[in-house]
Amino acid sequence: MAEDEAQRPEQAVNEAKRQEIAYQLYQNRQLLSKPGDVQQDWETAGQILRSPIRSLLFKLHGLFIGVERRAWEPILHWANNQAWLSLLSVVGNVGPIIAATSYVCSEKLRRDAEVFTAW
Repeated sequence: MAEDEAQRPEQAVNEAKRQEIAYQLYQNRQLLSKPGDVQQDWETAGQILRSPIRSLLFKLHGLFIGVERRAWEPILHWANNQAWLSLLSVVGNVGPIIAATSYVCSEKLRRDAEVFTAW
């Protein structure tokens, strides 16, 4: 009986962790519009809790998602609002055209010089 009382708080902690993980899985599933149900999230949360490797991977995944939200997304949002980046892409597309035109013109000048020296 004393063992049951000692295990109850531990079970409550495990159930709380499982519920938290299942809720995170649910939010991720809703965000990505993936099919699934509550039972599947609950079973996956149990698998994550039972496996130390899955627990580690789940925590690392959450860490990377947090870094992405705090660092990468603001940078991308800022870059999308910058008009000079679109101008830079236009200049980048004009570069090969200028190079090809200068090559054709220099070839014409080279041929003209060959013809002139041949006379």
